[in-house]
Amino acid sequence: MGLSMGTKIKDLREKAGMSQTELADKLNLSKSVISAYEKGIRNPSFKVLPLLAKIFNVTETYFFEKGEWGKQAVTIDISDLNKDQQKIIISLVNEFKESNKNN
Repeated sequence: MGLSMGTKIKDLREKAGMSQTELADKLNLSKSVISAYEKGIRNPSFKVLPLLAKIFNVTETYFFEKGEWGKQAVTIDISDLNKDQQKIIISLVNEFKESNKNN
């Protein structure tokens, strides 16, 4: 079963050790809006979504992905690595993916 957008927001917030009030302050929203997101009563606007992604270091599409625990996409920022290091990381990830297909 996939995780809802609200559950993902709550999980990310809790993993970051952040209260609803702290997240609300970062987004210039009220605590009640964050609570509504987490309960699935409302979804973040397209203006808020990129801010959430940046705060939690995930892609915007992460909030829409249907993943199960342990099968969620992981985003790692490698932009501060040089081009050769980035190529090595990408190559390793692709090798692991190919290896997993064969198992």
